[in-house]
Amino acid sequence: MNKALVLPVGIGAAGLVLGGLMGGLIGASPVAGLEQQVSQQAASISTLSEKNATLVADAEGHAAAIKEQEDLAADAKSTAETTIAEFRETQQAQTTKLKERETAVASAEKQLARDQKKFDGAVADREANTISSGLYEVGVDVKAGKYKTAGPDGRNPVGCYYAWLSSSESDADILDNNIVNGQAVVTLRKGQFFEIKSCEDFVKQ
Repeated sequence: MNKALVLPVGIGAAGLVLGGLMGGLIGASPVAGLEQQVSQQAASISTLSEKNATLVADAEGHAAAIKEQEDLAADAKSTAETTIAEFRETQQAQTTKLKERETAVASAEKQLARDQKKFDGAVADREANTISSGLYEVGVDVKAGKYKTAGPDGRNPVGCYYAWLSSSESDADILDNNIVNGQAVVTLRKGQFFEIKSCEDFVKQ
């Protein structure tokens, strides 16, 4: 074997080994480590940014939903307030109408009472100044004055009979009498006894 050829081969192998060691030392330098840390931190920041964007989007979605609910609640409140205001207005109008009706009824009742009083007075006055069939003492049972009848009441075919008697006794004398089939007017004086049979009422004139 030629020794001159062995030496170069040995030097070449040693160079390769030295080159590898130098490369390893260069690859493991502090700068390379920092670059790797920066790269990892950048990746972490990117991930955090994505998560933050997601959280922001979710928060905006929640805020929009809350705003929508608030708007709905505001609309519902406004509608309720309007409904309550309209109800109160209607109730006030009904109360006013009811008071007006109560006032009208009270006024009508007062007028009715006045009319009833007038009517009762008129009836009482008519009764006090009206004579039907019977025997009366003028000045005691009936008022003195002029009385008028429409005529027979139909209970006696002969007609309307009236007479002046001497007393109220059953055996009293007939001082004057008359039978009519139409209207009649008589004048009664205090102390007389006046009898009516089958006649319409005698009404004081």
